Amino acid sequence: MDSLCDRVALGFRCNRTTLFAGYYAGLLGRGRVPLRSDLDLDRMRSILDSFVVLEVEGPGMVRFRLAGTRERTRYGFEVTGLNYMDFVPEARRSDAFSAFDRMVRTPCGMYALIRSRTGYGRGTFNEALGFPFRSDHSGRLHLVFQSNDIDFDESRVLEADPLALHHTVEGRRYIDIGFGLPSF
Repeated sequence: MDSLCDRVALGFRCNRTTLFAGYYAGLLGRGRVPLRSDLDLDRMRSILDSFVVLEVEGPGMVRFRLAGTRERTRYGFEVTGLNYMDFVPEARRSDAFSAFDRMVRTPCGMYALIRSRTGYGRGTFNEALGFPFRSDHSGRLHLVFQSNDIDFDESRVLEADPLALHHTVEGRRYIDIGFGLPSF
């Protein structure tokens, strides 16, 4: 349990990220990917606003199943039900989809640092940490990400300011949660 936190907490920039890593580490050790019903929302109340639940449905389709209020503010509109890949620049879509697909094929966590620029030139720098949870109903893996804007002013969000005009992943690493790491 602590080994996950020890391995990944080095370099986290936000306490909220460390909190999510520690919480997820406490769900491991049962020899399976945690179920979504294992997620105790009351214990995560302080960071729920920055969660998204994603489902890899097929090539090029990573559907937002749920988005917290901070995430909706960051995007500027409700994203639940939309395809995450539609927010990724065409040149990066294949790599972005592969990253999510790897998390499903070899259950693992993923940590990423992402720079974005909006249509109005507003820049953000985001730290994201995601882990798989198994759906209690379908048995499929859902990816639960918690993200934190390191450099972002919510007061400057404009109604027609689409976030993902340009994404640059400055760093990505996969986290072994007991099932190994994906091969490349």
